[in-house]
Amino acid sequence: FSGAVPDHNNLERNHKVVALKSSSPALVFYARLMNLRKGDRIRVSVRGPEGFKVDNKTKPLERSKAVQSIFTGKKLKAARWPAGRYRAAVAVLRRPGKGQAAKIVAVRKMAAELR
Repeated sequence: FSGAVPDHNNLERNHKVVALKSSSPALVFYARLMNLRKGDRIRVSVRGPEGFKVDNKTKPLERSKAVQSIFTGKKLKAARWPAGRYRAAVAVLRRPGKGQAAKIVAVRKMAAELR
């Protein structure tokens, strides 16, 4: 989790992001994915207190990618983020063959607590 949209170059160099605080201007979940294949889709979801909810799914990748950074979240619209636990998950969906249903081939779950 981060308090701002992460810079891809910083993620590649030192994995540093803006710390998430209750007063952060944004609440962002990010993931750095590796070895994606052409046609893969990435699904990201975030849940939190007071009905906080974000769901995103990419279009199928046009080409294979060694590294892909992805993020989702919301901008702060109040004095602070509601206190509590925020949970996020990122999943890679892959179709094994033409006409077959996509299968989840990788999942990563994270959580952050705001007080």
